[in-house]
Amino acid sequence: MRYANLFLVALVVTVCSCSKSSNSTIEFTGKWIEKSQRLDTIDFDPPFPGAYDHLNKGFLLRSQPYVDITINPTYPINPSSIFSYYTNGDSIYVYNSLMSAMIYRPYSFQPAGNSFTIGKFFLRNSLPAQLVFERLP
Repeated sequence: MRYANLFLVALVVTVCSCSKSSNSTIEFTGKWIEKSQRLDTIDFDPPFPGAYDHLNKGFLLRSQPYVDITINPTYPINPSSIFSYYTNGDSIYVYNSLMSAMIYRPYSFQPAGNSFTIGKFFLRNSLPAQLVFERLP
């Protein structure tokens, strides 16, 4: 009976350890553009890789400035920034390197070949809650 219990425990541990994990296995390169308005690009190969968190990967968000009179009627808003990120399952954790709070915030994330969908992680009120980026040629 002891051997049966031991075998059962070993089987459960083996099955649990073989579960599928997609922790940080996604590799991105090149430039990607937001599909709906085509005003924001992500560059996964920027010229200053040392600016990122030493444990994670990074990207540069380049955005066209815009005016939002409800936020600031005088000066244009430019959400361009340097971000560090890591993936875990169906989420991407993003940290804005130019912000004082060193917090990785989770967003939904679904890669699909030459495009990916991500939760809106930067301020542009005219964008939907889920952003689709497609690879630039």
